[in-house]
Amino acid sequence: MTWKFYGFFCRIFLFTANMIVCFLLTFSYSLCRGKDSATTRRLLAGKQNHSPKNEMLGSENSVLEPSDVSPFFKLHEPHKDPTPPVSPHALTPPPPSEPAPSLASLASPNKNQTASKGSKSKSGKSNVTIYALIGAAICFVVLSLSAAIFICYRRGKASSVVPMSSSRELQTTILGGIALFRRSELETACEDFSNVIGTLPGCTLYKGTLPCGAEIAVASTLIKHAYGWSAIAEAQFKNKVEMLSRVNHKNFLKLVGYCEDEKPFTRMMVFEYVSNGSLFEHLHVNEAEHLNWQSRLRMAMGVIYCLYHMYQQYPPVILRNLNSSCIYLTEDNAAKISDISFGDDWKEGEDEFDEPEECTIVYRFALLLLETISGRRPFSNDTGLLILWAHRYLTGEKPLTGMVDPTLRSVPLEQVAALTELVKLCIRDDPWRRPSVGEVTRRMQEITGFSQDQSTPRNSALWWAELEILTV
Repeated sequence: MTWKFYGFFCRIFLFTANMIVCFLLTFSYSLCRGKDSATTRRLLAGKQNHSPKNEMLGSENSVLEPSDVSPFFKLHEPHKDPTPPVSPHALTPPPPSEPAPSLASLASPNKNQTASKGSKSKSGKSNVTIYALIGAAICFVVLSLSAAIFICYRRGKASSVVPMSSSRELQTTILGGIALFRRSELETACEDFSNVIGTLPGCTLYKGTLPCGAEIAVASTLIKHAYGWSAIAEAQFKNKVEMLSRVNHKNFLKLVGYCEDEKPFTRMMVFEYVSNGSLFEHLHVNEAEHLNWQSRLRMAMGVIYCLYHMYQQYPPVILRNLNSSCIYLTEDNAAKISDISFGDDWKEGEDEFDEPEECTIVYRFALLLLETISGRRPFSNDTGLLILWAHRYLTGEKPLTGMVDPTLRSVPLEQVAALTELVKLCIRDDPWRRPSVGEVTRRMQEITGFSQDQSTPRNSALWWAELEILTV
């Protein structure tokens, strides 16, 4: 999933959590109000049962009349004789007769006590329910925030490279899917252009880090003044930028931007950065990690899939300078074809639509296969050109096992034989008899068994240029 999907998922998740919490709090408040109202009604009913009128209603010396409890009942005490007593003993008033409690008055305390206990128990249960709901709501909010933070953390840890559009500090203008950088931005990213990682004919390579954390490789021309930059060079530079911007393949080193400032004079191309080195280093430098047989086949399949994609463009994108030095490897050893050189490699008078150009690419791919199988340099002082050294093995004068890189283990000889047969077809003297890029791709897939998805980087260090195009 992409970073935009993660952000959208977090927003939906937090919105849903807030809605659920609000619903639970509203429900708890309504439940509490309902319980309080019921408790209040029971207390009022209990007070009414304990009122003096109800006790008087239960006495035996009372007479219940219609004006008593309501306007239609009235309570009268017995009439006393106003005539004074004659006997002196009668001066002592008789003890007042206490009214005998009625059954209703005797039963009312027990009923009220039972009702009070029941209301307390129900109130306690309702409070426990309310507290449980509030606690569940709080736990849900905490878990929601934790999940959102965890997702954002995983998104940041998955790769230190993030889309350029996520940075508010980087001021760039997106033109046709690539960014137009200012020199000051690239100068800051490349630490005042002190982080040199390599040199190529006509240009210097710098490594940089954008404010958003994206790692980039910046190729700058060696020309430092405008008078040394001709109109033809300017046209070739713009043509190169336009051509590379059309290639959108996971096995291609993506061009993500360029710079063309005048003061000071600057012409730069900005590519994604791949940190695992070139294929040349992995094949010929002892300090680099050596590739096993399956990794070499997967790399070769990524190259041919990308070349076929480039040739399917209109007009076709023909890569003239194909060798192990212009193929970079990702962390999982997937191939990334690069075309970092400045200017245009077309020779005057050539037509880019001529069929032999495809045959030239096929020929160069065959030489790359020989270098990959043998682990030998394209040229050495001892044996000369690699293709001349391999001629004896291709013609059957020597066994194929002697052509395989001795550092490899468990190499299937049937695959080596099939690959060498394909190499012989691709290096025919007559270019018109060589197979097309599509035919080579099909034959390679039959031999190796690697599909296009299996040949692309699993954990790409930087596949956010496609996101930039989508966000325009």
